[in-house]
This record gives sequence, structure tokens and C-alpha cells, in this order.
Amino acid sequence: MAAIDFVRQQMIVTRDYTHRLLRATPPDRWLEIPTGGVSNVAWQVGHIAIAAYRLGLSRIRDPQPTDDVLIPPRYLELYGKGTNPSSFPDQNESPAELCRVMDGVQAQVLRESEGWKDEDLKTECLLPHPIFSTKIDSLWWYSRHESIHAGQIGLIRRMLGYDPAW
Repeated sequence: MAAIDFVRQQMIVTRDYTHRLLRATPPDRWLEIPTGGVSNVAWQVGHIAIAAYRLGLSRIRDPQPTDDVLIPPRYLELYGKGTNPSSFPDQNESPAELCRVMDGVQAQVLRESEGWKDEDLKTECLLPHPIFSTKIDSLWWYSRHESIHAGQIGLIRRMLGYDPAW
């Protein structure tokens, strides 16, 4: 099996788990930051969308004219690295919109990656990252990074009083 095929499979499996957690969390609680917590579900989902775009596309290929539609610039301001989660609706997208963008980015990554070759992905990323340097490693990190944030969604759910969702 080619590395890119395995990476794509991991992206899909991880996203399925993220969706399982999200389905088990009422949308009206996505903005709530639990007592003692530092984040909410909305920020986690928005951040997953931004990271999927950065790790799965912008480090792999040049910007495309449709990228601003795929990942609206506002997402970087609201959910990018170094931003703070907000409980205010006007400082967030709706749960449905967050999921639409998160899933749209992944669908685009999966579409574009169908033609990628392992040997081409051994080259340097277009944007630097402190953890890795090659395109294939950026794609490897994609599902790992999402797993970290899925774990945070699971913890937020528990802090909101919900049972674990497997």
C-alpha cells in the first residue's frame, strides 16, 4: 500500500471518530466553555477545519482561487493557532456551518490527493512547520492533529456532563 493511501485512510477514520463525538454533543452546547475548561466544541471544530486546510493543502500545493470559499478568511481569525475560544454567537460560526467547512476541506484534500505520488510528497513543505519538513509528514500529521482535538472534544463533553461517546 502506498503511503498516501494509508494517510488518506487515517484521515477518513479519524474524521469518522470526530463525527461520532459531534453527533453525541447537542449543538446548543457547542459554545459553552465548561467550568475549569479553556475551550469549547465550536472552537475545536473550527480549528480542525483550519488545520486540515493548512496541513492537507496549503503546505502541499500553491493557493488556488477557490481556497477563500473553501476556508473563509474569518476562520483563521476565529479558530487559527493562538486564537481564544469565544462563547459569543457573533464570534463563531454555527455548528452546521463549522461542520460544512470542516468536511468540505477534507473532501477537497481527499479529491486532490488522489493524484499525489509518494515520491512527490517526500519534498519540502511549501510552508514550514516546527514538527516536520516534508509534504508526506504534513499529511501524516493531519490525522494525528485531528485526533488530539477529537480528544479535547471528548474531554469538553465529559466536563459538560455527558458520558463518553465511543
